[in-house]
Parts: sequence; structure tokens; C-alpha cells
Amino acid sequence: MQIASMQTEAFKAARISTATIVNAAGGWCPRIKNEELMVPNSIFIYVFDQLTTWCWMCSIPKSSFLEAARLLAPCDPAHAAGGVSAFVERAAKGIEVANWEEHLAQLLVAYLQGTDTYSAAMQGSGAPHFVVIRYGAASMVRPFAVNGSDRFPLSVDKVLGAVESVMKLDRAKHPDWLTGKR
Repeated sequence: MQIASMQTEAFKAARISTATIVNAAGGWCPRIKNEELMVPNSIFIYVFDQLTTWCWMCSIPKSSFLEAARLLAPCDPAHAAGGVSAFVERAAKGIEVANWEEHLAQLLVAYLQGTDTYSAAMQGSGAPHFVVIRYGAASMVRPFAVNGSDRFPLSVDKVLGAVESVMKLDRAKHPDWLTGKR
């Protein structure tokens, strides 16, 4: 029994080491909060704050993400978006509260599950990567989905490239989102 326990611990250490290496290779500064949640079939959520250029990523097992989205009571989309915007603003400025990463992940799931982006992405096989841009001048958030592997996060460069493309479209169609002027 002790050998099995030692093998389990060795496997867990190897899994954490591999995840750390993969995340670092993609340009992320990895901090693994809960190694029990490190599974191949994950949903990745990225947040980009337009005012500070702060970028953050989390992964959630797909089964946990879908269960949370199913169990969450439908909430007012504007209220959910406002909560995400306020929380991202604080995190981007370095104003952290206890367990802020877990709280932000929960807020993002609550927000995303009420969006058209989520509905469209989850049809079929479902895009395992969601990006949320916070346009600080307007204190609003804007989601979009990106296809990619459910095993690994997108590289920082790929996320920032997607953000840049979406912001370019938004700048042309909704300049008030970036300037805050209506």
C-alpha cells in the first residue's frame, strides 16, 4: 500500500511539473492552486484588462465548468458583467482579496453561461477557450471564444493576438467601448 501511495505522489509531482513546464513554455507564469483539478479535458478562461494590459488565465475541468453553469441560477446579464468588470479592475490593479483567483473564476463562469458566446461555443464539441476583455473606460466586459486543445492553454502570444484582433473590430464598430464616451 505504501508503494502505491508513493507512486501516486510521484505521479502527482510529475503532472504538476509537466503542467508548469507547458504553461511556462506558453508564456504563462504558472501557479497551480489545486492539482486535483488538473485534468486533460478542461475549459480555459483568459481575462485581458484593456486599461492596464493585465492578462490572467485559469483552467477548470470541463465537467466542473458545465456542472457549475447548470447549477447557477440565471442572473441579470448586466449584473454579472458588472461584477466581472469590478473584480477584474481590482485584480488588475493588484488589489487582491483572499482566494481572489477562485472568486474570479466563479464569477467568470456565472457571467459566461449567460452570454450568446457561451451558447454558440457550447453547441457541438464546444470551444474550450473563452476570452473576456474588460474595456476599462466603459467598465464593460466583452467575451469571445477561441478553439484550441482542451489539454493545454493557448500561448500568451496567441491570446494577445486574438485580443488585438477583437479589439480592432470593436474599435471600428464600438469606439465608445474603448473610450468610455457615448
